[in-house]
Amino acid sequence: MMRTAVLLATATACCAFTPLHNSKFVVKAPARSQVIVHGTFIEEFKFKRFFNRFTFKSFAAALEANGMAAELSKGDVTIFAPTDAAFEELGKEALAAVMADPAQLDTMVRYHMMAGKQMGPSFRLDNEKELVTLQGSSLKVDSDGTTAYVNDAKIETYDVETDEGVFHIIDWVNFPAAAGGAAAPAAAAPAAAAAPAAAAAPAGGGSDTHGKYDDMLWDINAKKDVFAAWDPAAPRSVNNFNPFERDETGNLADCSGYFPGGVRYKDPQRPDASFTIMQEEAKIMAEMATDPKFSIVGQPGNL
Repeated sequence: MMRTAVLLATATACCAFTPLHNSKFVVKAPARSQVIVHGTFIEEFKFKRFFNRFTFKSFAAALEANGMAAELSKGDVTIFAPTDAAFEELGKEALAAVMADPAQLDTMVRYHMMAGKQMGPSFRLDNEKELVTLQGSSLKVDSDGTTAYVNDAKIETYDVETDEGVFHIIDWVNFPAAAGGAAAPAAAAPAAAAAPAAAAAPAGGGSDTHGKYDDMLWDINAKKDVFAAWDPAAPRSVNNFNPFERDETGNLADCSGYFPGGVRYKDPQRPDASFTIMQEEAKIMAEMATDPKFSIVGQPGNL
C-alpha cells in the first residue's frame, strides 16, 4: 500500500512539472517591428555626430540662416554636406562674410544641394559627370573608381538618410566659379596685396620648432610657397611639408606643419576673406591639383 502511494505521488509531481509546450495557456511575447527613426536635415546636422567623427553645426547654422527648413521639409533632396572641419579650413572671417551676405549665403547653401534623391552609386564611378545643383551651376565628379571628389571636395561617406532625403559627407566647402568661369575682378586686388607678405618671409627662416611663416600671414600665397619648396623625398619638418595634406580627421596643418590637437599647433593668421577671394582661391587650388606632386603620399615628406 505504501509503495502504491509513493508511485502515485511521484506521478503527480512529474505531471505538475511537465512543460506546457502545446498548451493554449502559454502566453507568447508580441512580435516587435523594427522602426528606424530619422530627423530632418537640420536636426541631423545640428545635433548629431556621424561615425564618431563628423559634425555639421556650421552647415546647420547656414541652412537655418538661409531659411531652408520649409523648403527642405518637402523632401526628396540630396545634399553634399561640408563638415565642421571643412568650415574651419574656410576660416571664421570667410564664414562670417558669407553668413552676413544673403546672396552669397544662398549661393553657397544651394550649391551643395541637388533635386531628387541621388545615391552614391549613381555618380561615384562616373568620372567628369556634372551634377546640377539647386544653385544652377554644376558640381563636377572626379573619380578614380575608388575615391571620388565633387569639385575640390573629397566625398568621405555616401548615402546618409534623413526624413527629407539623403546626404553625402564632404571635406571642403565648394563655391561656384564667378560668371564667365573666372573669378570676379574684385578678387585680384586682395590676392596681389598678400604677395609682399609671402616675399617678406625669411628664406629658410623660422626655427627648429616652427616654420618660416610662424606668426605671419598664412594665406594661399604662403601655402603655395611652402608647397613649391616641399621635397617629398626629404624628411618632413617644419619647413618641409605639404600644406594641403590632411590628417586622418580631415584637418590641414598650421604654418609649421602641426595639426590641431598637437602640442605645438598654433592657430594660423588667416587673411581677410570675401566671397570673391574664396572663388579665386578655389580656382588656384584647382590649378595646383594638376601638379603631380600634389597627390604624392607615402614619402618621407608626407604625414
